[in-house]
Amino acid sequence: APKLVCMSWFDGDKGGLLHREEDAVGHFEREFLNNPEVRLIGHNAAYDCGVMVQAKPDLIEALFEAYEQDRVLDTGVRMILRNISKGLERDEDDEHPGYKRPTYRLEDLCQELLGETVEGKNGPTAWRLRYHELDAVPVAQWPDAARTYAFEDARFTFRCWKKLQTLAQTETEGAGAFDLEPQCRHAWWIHLMCSWGIRTDSEAVDSLEAEIQRRLALVMPRLIEAGIYSLDTKTNKLKKNTKVLKKLVLEDFTGRCLMAPKTPYSSRFPQGQIKADKETLESCEHPLLVEMSHVGSETSLLTGAIPILRKGAVYPFNALWLTLMGTGRTGCGGKENPGNLQNLRRKGGVRECYV
Repeated sequence: APKLVCMSWFDGDKGGLLHREEDAVGHFEREFLNNPEVRLIGHNAAYDCGVMVQAKPDLIEALFEAYEQDRVLDTGVRMILRNISKGLERDEDDEHPGYKRPTYRLEDLCQELLGETVEGKNGPTAWRLRYHELDAVPVAQWPDAARTYAFEDARFTFRCWKKLQTLAQTETEGAGAFDLEPQCRHAWWIHLMCSWGIRTDSEAVDSLEAEIQRRLALVMPRLIEAGIYSLDTKTNKLKKNTKVLKKLVLEDFTGRCLMAPKTPYSSRFPQGQIKADKETLESCEHPLLVEMSHVGSETSLLTGAIPILRKGAVYPFNALWLTLMGTGRTGCGGKENPGNLQNLRRKGGVRECYV
């Protein structure tokens, strides 16, 4: 978590903004955390609680107690539950082409729930990621935009919460409030788990990489000889020849009097295309195609998993954990933060690297 610079709050009537040097943590502890009548509502509240704990580690027990008392709630978690209940947490499919899963930044909630656009969140002059510049500056000397952003952050969170509570009173929205408190507790321990990270053993990583390279060295010459791979003279790298691969798949299936699997029809490919994915290749009898079914996963380990595993041997690997998915389960990893600790491959090697 980053260093605490300031704390803002709003209760619907009054609010405030305190610098760390103005006893922001002490105010939080006395007025809010230790008051059993106060509910702490934030947007990504677990992250904010983590910042507070880093500023004052002995807050951890009181925060756990507040979570156990269902006093720490989250607008983001509440919104995800709402969208799950409405069937909006899904991926693009044939019935919903081009569908994009909702996002849950505070500005997204303000736009959807309040119909308002939040200013100052992005851009080179935005203060959202610049408060470290004001670490040694009293709040009274801050630029107006910095003070406004910090206070509005709390006010917008309160307003979004009130709107969600109003929606929850209706029959169609009420189901989305189910399980809120437990899910907010889950968000807290998931955040702590993410912050702590996980380490790897460098010798185990070396051993895994050497074994993958050994296996690829055995099979790649045969795949090159069959024309499935060829050398790209421009990049000096091996390039997969999908035409040859699909031709071999078709021959394998027709030789067994079977229809080769095809992709769905499209305007570009009215008859569909012969599949050559891992599942299709594994169902083939041609030895090269069976070997080819393992090459993709082995190559992805070398280019994707091994670099992540190596980082974990130097400093903790902090995977991106997602509190809630459309299925109600947690998620792990993403395009900007790869490394899915929740769904490691069954085949040995990777799991043994984590310590």
